[in-house]
Amino acid sequence: MPEGSRSKRAEPRRALALCLAALVLACAPAARFTVAPLPEFDAAFSRRSGWVGGDGAHTVPLADGSLLWTFGDSLVGEVREGRREIAFFVHNAIALQRGKTPAAGALSFHFGRGPAGEPAAFFAGQGGGGWRWPFHGRQGRGGLFLFLLEVEPAAGPAAFAFSPAGGLLAVIANPADPPGDWRVDLHEIPWGAPERRFGQAVVAEEDGTLVFGTLEENGPAGPVRHLLLARAPAEALADFASWRFHDGRGWSAAVEEARPLLSGIAPEFSVSRLPGADGWVLVASEEALSPRILLRFAPRPEGPWGEAIAVYSCPEAAADARVFCYAAKAHPALSSRPGELIVTYVANATDPGLLASRPELYRPRFLRVTLDPGPARSAGPSPETARSPPGP
Repeated sequence: MPEGSRSKRAEPRRALALCLAALVLACAPAARFTVAPLPEFDAAFSRRSGWVGGDGAHTVPLADGSLLWTFGDSLVGEVREGRREIAFFVHNAIALQRGKTPAAGALSFHFGRGPAGEPAAFFAGQGGGGWRWPFHGRQGRGGLFLFLLEVEPAAGPAAFAFSPAGGLLAVIANPADPPGDWRVDLHEIPWGAPERRFGQAVVAEEDGTLVFGTLEENGPAGPVRHLLLARAPAEALADFASWRFHDGRGWSAAVEEARPLLSGIAPEFSVSRLPGADGWVLVASEEALSPRILLRFAPRPEGPWGEAIAVYSCPEAAADARVFCYAAKAHPALSSRPGELIVTYVANATDPGLLASRPELYRPRFLRVTLDPGPARSAGPSPETARSPPGP
């Protein structure tokens, strides 16, 4: 292509990038968004057999161009005549996606194996009834690094009968091999505790790794989570002595000096560069359980982070009081154009019977969120204007 035509074709992208950057620097309350479901992506996870449901849904780009999906509690079985027949319940699973976009033929799911060869958690629990839920991670020259949350059983309704117990870093030295052959070394995070967790969002930088986490404290109205930020060497995430924590002014070697970047964050979220612009975007559910999906913007990963903007309200929760939504996050590797965020959330149910009768529940639901770089408006969209019609 002649250089002149390439430059002209690049001008709209460059202009869009400048508009998006301006929105971020203006703290973005005036930004407009369009939100649309992605049924073609949903269909990739509407499976008839094997893995038929799960939550969490983090994505990690791998060096060979594939995409790693990690899931928390997962359902294994079949879907027949519109009903799930759940044969096994495993506490975590993974999938490998070949190609840029999810498609049924491009996804392969992987589990561990129990004593009789039955599906089991890919990352086995330690024993004593506990289990592990995957967070986020990254691949580097030193291998694949994945953060895991240690979880213990607790009293409560079936959907909430658990309690966080600490954190682990899984280091996989041979991620290019088939997942069944992975060599997984587990490292206990020394400052991992029920109230302090790291690894919900990980960003690979040229000179290091940004690791976002949360600190939970008791507030007058209940628990409050604060967003924390650490950085570590790109190839030595397991060298915990080399980690540094943002203390509000710079970087400290003491985790106790980490200062919140913002308060009122959900336990699951994503932080990533804003596609096509200088700036950062945080995507999360409004609370641990909430139909509302929020965006926040910042010029730098350490902030300052702008006010939360509600861009969507999950229709599943509005249609049935037994259904709740959570786990909203963005997947930068799935975005294909500037200003586009591909976001997932999960709709679950307090009634376990609904998971059998409604197989569209308890799996990632996809949205395309597009930032409108047009003239600034006086207010961001309300959940009503951003809500999509209910659908399967």
